[in-house]
Amino acid sequence: MSSVIPQARLTRSLERLSNRGIRPGLDRLTRVARALGNPQDRFPAVLVAGTNGKGSVCALLEAAFRAAGYTTGLYTSPHLIHYTERIRVNNREIDPEAMDQTLEAVLAASRKIRVTLTQFEALTLTAFLHLARQRVDIAIVEVGMGGRWDATNCLGRVQASVITNVDLDHTEWLGPTPALIAREKAGVLRPGVPTVTAAEGSALRTIEQAARRQSSPLYRLGRESQAGARSTRWAFGSQEIAFANGTSHIYTLGLLGSHQVQNAAVALKTLSLMEKGGWHLTESALRRSFRSVRWAGRLELLEGRLSGRPVRFLLDGAHNPAGTRALEHTLNQSPWKNKALTILFGCMKDKNIRDMIQRLAPHAGKVLAVGLESPRSATPSSLRKLWGPHAPTTAFKNVEKALQSLSESGRGNDPVIATGSLYLIGKIKSYFSTGTHQS
Repeated sequence: MSSVIPQARLTRSLERLSNRGIRPGLDRLTRVARALGNPQDRFPAVLVAGTNGKGSVCALLEAAFRAAGYTTGLYTSPHLIHYTERIRVNNREIDPEAMDQTLEAVLAASRKIRVTLTQFEALTLTAFLHLARQRVDIAIVEVGMGGRWDATNCLGRVQASVITNVDLDHTEWLGPTPALIAREKAGVLRPGVPTVTAAEGSALRTIEQAARRQSSPLYRLGRESQAGARSTRWAFGSQEIAFANGTSHIYTLGLLGSHQVQNAAVALKTLSLMEKGGWHLTESALRRSFRSVRWAGRLELLEGRLSGRPVRFLLDGAHNPAGTRALEHTLNQSPWKNKALTILFGCMKDKNIRDMIQRLAPHAGKVLAVGLESPRSATPSSLRKLWGPHAPTTAFKNVEKALQSLSESGRGNDPVIATGSLYLIGKIKSYFSTGTHQS
């Protein structure tokens, strides 16, 4: 059977669950998990929370364990094109038919005990049931939002906890200050289990207090370990970085951006703690994994064709002020730092859009403001109004209309910067993956 049919069926099943929204708490999930035989307790895991960088750290950790010969599981969110991207074994995404069948097993268990799951809860249990059935040696699990009441926090065999960083995002759920947000994210800590973080300021102090209460050994980036970028090879999408932990070690990293140096340092410290805990992780495996790792939609260079002409995009899913700061810093160090670039921008209306625009404005020659297929999307007209004082801005109903406009206009060799939302990045990648636009 073509994968298109089960993929479409799976998408319909999950979209029906989306109207249940966000409902904090672990009671519903743990009851259904118990009915499924507690799959979340059948494999060891690393649990990765934080505001930004979670996906990149997960990708680095998974690649390192896989390079060392372990069978790896990976659960991340959100997806860019298909739900199946979220669940991987040895970095191969789950087959749509297998995911559809596993999801149905989860929903059948929930119906049997009369528990209504949210979409994310159903996805999380689907992932854990699949990884348990595949007998993975280690699972790398990304927290969806917060930590304390996130569905992923039901994991029973956490070997290490990570909090990449803490900044203002999802404030309506997590709180209006970094300290309150850190309190939620610190819910992933486990008694006696090591924790690695790059958090700073009041957020770090909150995490330190939680670590003391949990007797969790805490390792703080910038104190127990240091890292710095040495050079970037933009043509190859990689950079050379140096880690200083008593002695200096040079790695090639297949991820762009100075913020990825911090993510790599967090991952490396976590891996060193896992090695001390008995996991066999060789230096050669770490070097191979860091060099080969890729993470879609995060400073990803995409080459395509529009109306037969080549076009290059720099895709970055920065969707909050912290993410946009990282993109701004990267552009300031890039070959295009003094260029007026075309920016393709779409985001959710509940984000701090003014702050995001303020940081990107110095790099904007013109802006294509687009709407996204979500009820949370900021309207193109509202984005045009906000961008207007900074650069010539045109509003488009959707991504396809904006790309059509690009295909009809002359373009130089500089990349189009696409940012503001991972939904936007997914639409662009889907558009180019079909090939139907290239004639």
